[in-house]
Order: sequence, then C-alpha cells, then structure tokens
Amino acid sequence: MDDPHLKRTKSANEAAEPDVDRFSKLPNELLQRIFTLAYAKKKPSKPLSRRLRPFYDEIVFRKIKADSSSRIRTLHTLLAGRPGLGAHIRDMVVQGAGDQACLSLDEIKTVFACLSNLQALSLRVDDPNWLEATLPTELDARTVLPSSTVSLTIVASTKQRSDAYDPVRLGALAQLPSLTQLGLDFRSKYKAPEAIIATEADLVLPNVTNLSVGLPKVPSSVNAFIGCFPHVRKLTLTSHADAPDFATALASIKSPAEVVELTIRASPKAGWRFPDELAAFSSLDSLVLAGQFQHLESDAYKALGHTPITTLAVGKKTDISANALIALLGTEGLCPTIKTMRLDNLSATAPRHALQQGVFHLFQTADDPHAVLNEFVLPQWTTAFTSGKSHELKQAAEEAGVKIKGSVLDAMKVQAEYDSLEEMVIEWEGHDDYSSSWDGDECG
Repeated sequence: MDDPHLKRTKSANEAAEPDVDRFSKLPNELLQRIFTLAYAKKKPSKPLSRRLRPFYDEIVFRKIKADSSSRIRTLHTLLAGRPGLGAHIRDMVVQGAGDQACLSLDEIKTVFACLSNLQALSLRVDDPNWLEATLPTELDARTVLPSSTVSLTIVASTKQRSDAYDPVRLGALAQLPSLTQLGLDFRSKYKAPEAIIATEADLVLPNVTNLSVGLPKVPSSVNAFIGCFPHVRKLTLTSHADAPDFATALASIKSPAEVVELTIRASPKAGWRFPDELAAFSSLDSLVLAGQFQHLESDAYKALGHTPITTLAVGKKTDISANALIALLGTEGLCPTIKTMRLDNLSATAPRHALQQGVFHLFQTADDPHAVLNEFVLPQWTTAFTSGKSHELKQAAEEAGVKIKGSVLDAMKVQAEYDSLEEMVIEWEGHDDYSSSWDGDECG
C-alpha cells in the first residue's frame, strides 16, 4: 500500500524544484557535438543517438552569445540544422573579431529567419554583412530583425558607408514597432565629405525612449538622426574626440524636457566645459559620467548649476577630479540640487576567506603577515582622486547633506583595513625579536 506521507513529500519536492533541466547545463560545445551525432542521420541506427534525440529536442536556449568567429559559425550550423530552436531565443549577443566575414549575407539571413521571437540584439562587429542585414542601405529593403525586437545595440565600423547616420539610410528602423531601446555607435573609417547638408528627416521613432548614440569624429548627419526621436527619456552620448561636441547633439533633441537621465561618455581635455544646452533639460534628474574627466577643473561644471539633477553618478574605471566634485556640493556649490552621488569609479577587495574569519583573525594566524597583505586588491587611486581626497569628498558630502553611494565606499574601507594591518607589520618588524617570535600566536 502506498504511503501517503511519501506521496506528500514527493509532491512537495517536485513543487520546490519543477522541471529541473540538468542536461542543458552542459557546455554549449558538448551539446552541439551531441546534437551533431544524434542528428547525423534522419533515422539514427545507434542506440545512443536514438535515446539522445528526444532529450535534445527538449532543450531550448533563451539567451545566446557568439563572441568569436568559430562560435558565430557554430550558431549558423545549429540554427540551420534545427530551425525550431530559434523560436525560443529572446536575447542574442554577437561579437566578431576583425572585418573578415565569417558568414555570408545569406547565411546571416538564415540565422535571423529562425529568430521569430527575438527581443534583444547586441552586435559588436566590423563585418559589414551584419550591418547590411539588420539596417540595409536600400530604401525599400526589409530588415532581418523580427517585429518583436525591443532592444537593439550596434557598435560597428562603417568604412563601407559614408555618413552612416543618414536617417534616410536608417529607414529600416521604422519597421520595428516594438523597439523602445536603441544604441548605435558607428566608428567611421571613411573619408568624410567636406560638408553635410542638413535635411528634415522623414524618419520618426516615437516609441524609442532609451537612446544611445556614438558621435563620430568626422562630419555626419548624426544630429539629424538624433532629432528622429521625439520622446527620449534616457539619453546616452558617447564621443571619441578630445574636444567632444555635445552641444549640437543636445540641441537636436526634440523634447529635452522629457529627458530624465543623461549619460555622457567621453575623455575631454583641459579647457572643455559642459555645454549650456543642458539648461533646456528641465526634468533631468540623473547625470552619469563615464570616461576620463580628470583634466576638468570645477569651472567646467558650471552649466550643471542650471539643471535640476539630484543624482550624479560616476561610472566604473572613470577618472575624475575629487576637488571638482566637492565644488558641486552644498547650497553654495555649483550644483546645489544634488542629493546623491553614486561613485563606482574605484573598487577593491579584501582577502576572500577573511569575510568569514575576519581580517585581523586571519592576520594573527598567518605564517607570514606579508602574505595576507599581498591578498588585498587595492583601489587604483589617481592624481585627481587620491585616497585623502576621497575622505575630503565624503566629509563635504556629509556637511552638505548629500548621500554617497557606490563601490568607492567599499574601496575606502578596504584601503583603511590594509593601512591598519600594514602599520602593524611595520611596528612588529621594528622589534629585534620579530623574525624569531613570529609564529602566529603572539600577535597583539
């Protein structure tokens, strides 16, 4: 007779861990090999192949990343052999190396023909076939992207296209009714025309609210392209020039009052200033800086005082002047509306096993104190953002009622722990009996 308690236990376990798919946790290369062997014949004769096929048919992928030429070719082979797999893919990332074509235009079209429900695509390629497939240059050509596409990011060189931002050549974007997030960064390698004739673009994309654009170094129609989006709420502008021209790009925004978040990626040289056009962004709540801003003094930030931003964020691996940040704070500062600073420009880690035991306990039980110090990953302080200046910034923020967030706080704590332990080592090394007495039990 069946035990009802066992039944209840089994049901509870099944409910807690439904449809566990351990097979799909295997490496993609191994799965592809299994697939190739199992489907070598329409009617496999080998017992293993016959058994694996139904299991493999149950495996689906929601996200796929092809970050090398070999994996891109494998992606084509996989979808060409099993087209139904593509209907399950929602997110795809393709990163190619070099401009040598690993897939023909027809093969790329074969890949996208299987992706009927794709929602997010990120392309970082130099192969012109991918750009031609997704954003064809012919006026009436259809994009290979499905209408379900919500997010599209393309970073590519455009040496085959002069003036790649020409809205007329990007008309295929209008074929994507679900598109709300768009990021284009065309690294132009062509000889720029002497002049760009600005024309009123017929392309209008009202559903795109999250826009990211890379500003080329050469003259282009990028500003006309930026004007095709009347309802942008989150805007990212990237410049690769020493003297970024964000002014004309910001002036091209149709509805600046709708923008609530602005990200600026750049490495401006000394003398550059934030543009006065920021004053038109009357609803701007958050400003994110990413890049190399260490050459800018406080005067460069005066235009921020005409904005209502409450959050200033500094991105990872960004260098910036701590003095300039201090000058922004407080009622007498350049931007008195700031209430939060999110600083992720620096990071650090203490020894991993110290998280459970405590750094000082680990230090006291170590055979060699220097071995513990060597396990620290310290912040990469810079001339513009030193350890001492970080404490001055934190104190200035506290006095101004501004909250500091971000990885810089952890970096400061790790640095303080390291400095304390280093002082302890120096003190011990000053004793005559240091070398003979260090056994890990006589610390403190």
